Amino acid sequence: MVFVSAVVISCSPSEQDVRRVSEETVATAIASIPRPTSAPTVTPQPTPTPIELPPTVTPALTPTPQPSATPVIFAPDASPQPTATPQPTPTPQPTLRPYPNFNKVYLSAWPSVFRVDTSEGSGSGWLVSPGHILTNHHVVEGGDSVTVRQADSPSFPAVVAAVDLDRDIALLRFDEPAEILDPRAKPLPLGTITSDDVAKPLLILGYDGALALTINGAAGKANAHVGVLSLVLDLRVIGRGVHLVIDATVDPGDSGGPVLNSDGQVIGMTRSVDEGTLFAIPVDEIHDSLSALTRGEGR
Repeated sequence: MVFVSAVVISCSPSEQDVRRVSEETVATAIASIPRPTSAPTVTPQPTPTPIELPPTVTPALTPTPQPSATPVIFAPDASPQPTATPQPTPTPQPTLRPYPNFNKVYLSAWPSVFRVDTSEGSGSGWLVSPGHILTNHHVVEGGDSVTVRQADSPSFPAVVAAVDLDRDIALLRFDEPAEILDPRAKPLPLGTITSDDVAKPLLILGYDGALALTINGAAGKANAHVGVLSLVLDLRVIGRGVHLVIDATVDPGDSGGPVLNSDGQVIGMTRSVDEGTLFAIPVDEIHDSLSALTRGEGR
């Protein structure tokens, strides 16, 4: 454009010349403009076969975990509580051992225990062997025969076979036809007793007090007393023999009755009562005297 302006100014051409020159100049300028190279022909590509994808599985909604409920703890009364005064620890008390149950012993022994009646009074006795009853000498003292009364069977007579004055023992003998003696009456077994048995419980059987008799002369079942062996008293140095001291409540009518241990064995025989204390003949003294008494020998 600058060139054209220069030509016009220097030559002062006509209007046609100016138009011609301008058109030529324009044509020349247009021709000098580079033409764009034609784009190469693009070879068409094959259309890709579409791949069928499996249907999209919508994932299950995961439950949003809920926060654990915070337990509500009610605050205790803020008021200060009085402090408890500590109590002294109680002193443990010793456990008292109850007496053993003597019921089975009693049920087994009572048919073998009798009431012994004399013209002077009465006492108790027990079956020591077939046809023989043992009692105290002082129960039958002054008589040769006695009446033996059973619990619920008819009474029968017996004779004093032999006595041991020193030990206060008497042996009674009776005839033993089957219809006389209660079939439940069996000789009571003899046991043993020593000072090591002190504080052991014992069962005493006997006919204390005034008991009513039945029409056939039966005396009813013997009374039961439970006590504790307090002492084995040895008085042989003064000629009084050996005694069992028993803490039990008995009466004079119990004299001659058996003293049994928890195994149902005779370990003594009631002899006397002094202010609530029972004195009994120990079974060893009975053993020593029994063999001579059964032979009819007394002393």
